[in-house]
Amino acid sequence: MGDELSFDVLAAGLRRDSQDVNTFIEVLTSRLEATLPSLVTVKRAGLFGKDRPVRQLTVQFDRWQYQLTRDRGRLAPVRIKLVGGVGIKTEPVSLEEWIRGVAEELWNFAGHREDARAALEKFLLP
Repeated sequence: MGDELSFDVLAAGLRRDSQDVNTFIEVLTSRLEATLPSLVTVKRAGLFGKDRPVRQLTVQFDRWQYQLTRDRGRLAPVRIKLVGGVGIKTEPVSLEEWIRGVAEELWNFAGHREDARAALEKFLLP
């Protein structure tokens, strides 16, 4: 992978705005949906329209699924171990662990696919 994209830069890009729960989940969801839509599933609150607030963000890889659920102004991050696409173990993690896990998986994903690497570089642009 090129010098312009490092694991630490990727983790910092994911961590951006993490102090404000509402901004963090909305910005992160928007950026991931725009750059890597095949990995992302979003559940929104309310009934109609894409402008509804994000209720749950799921980022799925081959072996792990990372879910971030917003409930009453709090984030509940979990990591789910997958075997054959089926969740076999769910464990709550800290937001920092969630960010680091997603960054690690994205880093590995981008290391094998040029289009994913280009998408991550786009993700990191302000």
